[in-house]
Amino acid sequence: MPLLPTQSVAVYSVLSTLTSHRENRRNLSAQFTELPDRDEYPEYYRVIPEPRCLDGIKESLDKGRYNSTDDVWSDLKLVFLNAMHYNEEGSAIWRNAKTLEALLTKTWLNTPELPGPPPSPSPGIAYPMHPIRTPVTAPRGRKRRSPPPEDETFTASEEKQAEKQAVLAQSDEMARRVEESMEKWPGYGEMGWMIQPSGDPYARYGEIIQQIRDHKNETGERISKVLDKLPEASIVPYLSYNSLLSLDIIEVRVERRQYAMTAEFDRDLTRLFEKGRRFFDVGSEDYGNVILLQRMYQQLTSPDASNSSGNNFASVAAGPGNAKPLRSAESTNEDGVTSFRISSKERQFTESASFKGQTYRVEPGDYVHLMNPDDPAKPIIAQVFKTFLPDGASLDQNQQSLTVCWYYRPEQTIHPAHRQFYLNEVFKTSHFADHAIGDVIEKIGCQFTTKYTRGRPKAPYWYPGWPLYICDSRYNDKEKAFVKIKNWNSCIPDELRKMDFMPVQPFERTMILRKVPSPFLSGGKGPGKIGEPDAVQLREEETERERDREAKRRRLEAQAYDAQARATAPTANALQWGPTAAERRSAEDRSVVTAAGGAAHLQAHGAVIETLPQETVMHFAHDPETEALLWFAGPPMLMARPRPLTHSLAYLAFKATGEKPRRNRGEAAMEMEEAEGGERIMVTV
Repeated sequence: MPLLPTQSVAVYSVLSTLTSHRENRRNLSAQFTELPDRDEYPEYYRVIPEPRCLDGIKESLDKGRYNSTDDVWSDLKLVFLNAMHYNEEGSAIWRNAKTLEALLTKTWLNTPELPGPPPSPSPGIAYPMHPIRTPVTAPRGRKRRSPPPEDETFTASEEKQAEKQAVLAQSDEMARRVEESMEKWPGYGEMGWMIQPSGDPYARYGEIIQQIRDHKNETGERISKVLDKLPEASIVPYLSYNSLLSLDIIEVRVERRQYAMTAEFDRDLTRLFEKGRRFFDVGSEDYGNVILLQRMYQQLTSPDASNSSGNNFASVAAGPGNAKPLRSAESTNEDGVTSFRISSKERQFTESASFKGQTYRVEPGDYVHLMNPDDPAKPIIAQVFKTFLPDGASLDQNQQSLTVCWYYRPEQTIHPAHRQFYLNEVFKTSHFADHAIGDVIEKIGCQFTTKYTRGRPKAPYWYPGWPLYICDSRYNDKEKAFVKIKNWNSCIPDELRKMDFMPVQPFERTMILRKVPSPFLSGGKGPGKIGEPDAVQLREEETERERDREAKRRRLEAQAYDAQARATAPTANALQWGPTAAERRSAEDRSVVTAAGGAAHLQAHGAVIETLPQETVMHFAHDPETEALLWFAGPPMLMARPRPLTHSLAYLAFKATGEKPRRNRGEAAMEMEEAEGGERIMVTV
């Protein structure tokens, strides 16, 4: 059975990450793309029983030869293990193989669509574990010496990691099922397309394609070759189209003059960039090249080229982590980009802004990817707060602009080395910035933590296939501090606060979230860095966390006490009043260990305290923050609830007729009838 489409795309993405990895502007994978020449290196094929190379693996993927992801993993792993076995330990190629092997493991584990790697090598494959000094004969099937004890420890660690990944894979599968049942994106609309050029439109189309092909990066390398890596077939899930498409196909259509309207040509190129964004991983060099080419194309098809800053074609001079606030002591005219409030000067606010077949509005609260002038591979994550036209501009001039609020990625923050992040976590900031409409790359989604664990946003807030982020905290770049968000309404535009913002398609149970270490621990680049928040802010955060813990503890105690009071009520019909706050019991430790007599008591009787595995916890009610199982001192009690008092028929008739009640010296009489006896009681108010 061939790989699933989602698995195929994920494997291609892993392969792209390996082939595009660079250190000091040097592509490490170049030595592993092809096998050594059999005539020049015959000893290689005597020593290595199962040669593998990256190009051979890609060819097998293209032809659908793989029946499982385990087979792909084994072949990719063998590429680097073979190189480490054949070459001297510590040599340049050995070090490159070691680096790429670690990158393979990290990328594979962080790809939700792929199951965890097999805990041990597949049967019949002898993984070479030690470099040799001289060529020796190693026929297929010959048993190699056992690995040292430290390798056994590593294998055990891999097995434990695989178990954890299996639990997370169940949550990923649950999310995938929900996404498959959701409404699919209908595709691009009819607004905001390229204006019909004067003269021969096909000449202009040809110029645009040639400029895309000829564009080079700072090292003089043509980056359009990234588009040649895209398959012509629409194998990427959730694309807005299912026809064959590539830059060559578009060029042939231009040569044959097959575009009846300019919008058709514009739509084809926009779809091609959509495929590129979905095919490559965010943050990879190939993904960044796709984004850069898309922004350049949007600049070429814009009638107003004055909005570009010249820095990767963006309309702003700097991105998150580097941009300075306008009119601040630290900023200059060049790098002053953001503000802490929404400006209303020299602009006309509009209800929406349309561009490349999509319309952007404050309602329903659109989130977008914007061009990052500092790093195209990491687009700016932002929410639209306003759409406007500069004074004197018109819609025909395509000078539409957006005021957005920036969200920072982990690598754009300063944080301690021990901090962990949710996968795809971002942070709300107080930075507002004005962007030209041409900076918009695509629509995305962003959910608050509590909603992210419960479901996926419904249309039109988000569609399957769109990037989706999770936000749990604010980030203060001045104090270098994170503050957990308690009220999501305080983070969204005023227009959205009275509506049901971003309803979700619910999961069958609460989702367990993946956590990843700081990107800087694996060699990630800034503009952020490893650092500590200010001491004052640390104390404030600790005080805030302590208040939160105390409030949560008191709330749980109150709920438990009220439940016990209801369970021990003497009669079903008697009216019971709960105790006042002063009457409630003092705070106590209600953990399982304390309920069993305390840790000392348990140890004295030889008890062993074990932690429930996550695969068990996920099937029961658990705390979404700590992922700890919620436990109760006893089973729920089955008992009749007391019937509440009801209004008498006479009172209801009085309410229906609207007659004024008779009052005597400030007293009003209201008759109430008991539910069972029918006896009337006069209550003086």
